[in-house]
Order: sequence, then C-alpha cells, then structure tokens
Amino acid sequence: MNRKRSTPFAGFDLRGFWKDSKYARKEYVDAPVTAAKLARVERALKVKLPAAYVALAEAQNGGIPVKTNHRTTERTSWSEDHVAISGICSIGDAKTYGLCGQLGSQFMIDEWGYPSIGVYFANCPSAGHDMIGLDYRACGPEGEPTVVHVDQERDYKITFVAPTFESFIRGLEPDAAFADDDADDTPAPIAWHPEAITVRVERGQIGMHVGLHLHITQKLRRNETGWTMMKVELPGSWRIARAGFVGSDIVVRRKTGQTYRLGPDNFGALDSAILDDGEKTDRELVAIWEKHARIDPKAR
Repeated sequence: MNRKRSTPFAGFDLRGFWKDSKYARKEYVDAPVTAAKLARVERALKVKLPAAYVALAEAQNGGIPVKTNHRTTERTSWSEDHVAISGICSIGDAKTYGLCGQLGSQFMIDEWGYPSIGVYFANCPSAGHDMIGLDYRACGPEGEPTVVHVDQERDYKITFVAPTFESFIRGLEPDAAFADDDADDTPAPIAWHPEAITVRVERGQIGMHVGLHLHITQKLRRNETGWTMMKVELPGSWRIARAGFVGSDIVVRRKTGQTYRLGPDNFGALDSAILDDGEKTDRELVAIWEKHARIDPKAR
C-alpha cells in the first residue's frame, strides 16, 4: 500500500513484536490493510492515523504485543510508574477490537463516556476502566497526536504517556521489567459505599461482545478516587431472580435458588478472575462465581 508520510520503525524489528494466540486472532487480528480500508476508517474516525500506526498494521493488523507495558512519569490507577495494555486495535471494523469494531474507539466514547479527544487504540487489563488513546487536541485531526492514558476510575484523568505512536511502540517493555516494583505495591482499598451504589442486571445488545452482566455504578465522595462504573460478567445461562443490596453487599439470586454476594472483600478477586486470560466460556464463568461469590446456605 502506497502512503508515505515518513519512514516509521527504521532499525526496529517488528517480526517478533506480536504474540500469537487463538484469542488474539479471533478478537484483534484483521485482514491486511488496504488503501480503501484505511480511507474508510479515517473517514469514520475523522482523523489521519499516524504513519507509524499504518506501518505497524501493514506488518500485522492488530493483535497482542509480546511487550505490554510502557513507563509513565506519574502514577495511574494501574501502577506508580507504568501503564499496561491488553492489545492494539486493528484498522477496520471486522474484529471486536478494531478501531471501528464493536468495542472500538467510538463505542468507548458513546457507551463508557470517554472524552472525545481522538482515537482509543489500546484497551487495558481493567476491561474498559482505563484506555490508551491518540490525543489530537493540540495537533488537530491531520497532525501527529500524542499518546495518553485515560482513566475512567479517576474521573477520566488524562495522563501523557508518549510523544508519538511510534515512540509508544518502541517504548513497550515486558512484565519482568516491573516485577520487583509491582511486588512491593500495596493495593489501595476498593472504594465501596453502598448508599452511593446502584446495580442492575443487563444483557449486551445483539451482536455486542458483552453478554449478561451486572452494571454497577458508584458516586464517589468529594476528592475521592476509585471506580465509578463496573460491568461484571455473569454466566449467560443464568436466569436472575434478583440483584440488589443486602446490608453492605450486592446479592445476586438465581431463579434456581443459588445466591451469590459481592462486597469489598471479594469484588476484586472475582473481577480479576473473570478478566484474566481473555474471554471466558459459560462453564468457566460459573466456576468463577461459585469459587469467589457463592453463599453457602448452611452458613446463613
């Protein structure tokens, strides 16, 4: 494909950049970029994508990198000194995580309320609660955007990450580079104010990746940081009789009688288990809820 604004990635070997997996091929990796596809996506996004983004997509159009961490100069909700990504969106709309896909940039703006500053191109391990984006506010839609981290849990705080997309890619580092730092981190307590939390059971729209889930929102106190919205996946086979607060916990009761609870002591472990290693089958989701949230009727 003939489109040269510069010569990106000179001296950088892209052959070992991507990590292959069945999940990556299913959700991220799209067919090769063509001039027509690029033009279509740019029209939809209303920006010119960086030449480096196009060059990376020409090597492989979207996927999960081998190295998934980038250093920052200030703390984010993920870490004191870096951010992490789960994958990079393809140029197209055929894949769930394409720039114009079902869970692409516009979905995050429309559905999750992310600020319309440009293009969100990389999701993070929090499954929607922070994103990496191309920030076009200073350069305009035809210019060279910076790369930023946008944190939904901190009132959509925008943190500078890298001056260009190419420098962001070149700056990615493996988990091992941060292993010692992370081992010493003490997790911050989860903000959990029952009087300010609402919960409802929802099912994703037809064709959307998100299936049956709890949609939980929380209004934070003045000057407090923490989560304000969570979507916690439920097994699609479940029929829910009730979901609401009992005391300080969210209690989910199935029509078959089994009961499950979510509170500050188990919420993080259950959510992490659901998000770990990508999409879960219905059977895997049942096992996670049974392990982390099931209420033993004998204990009541």
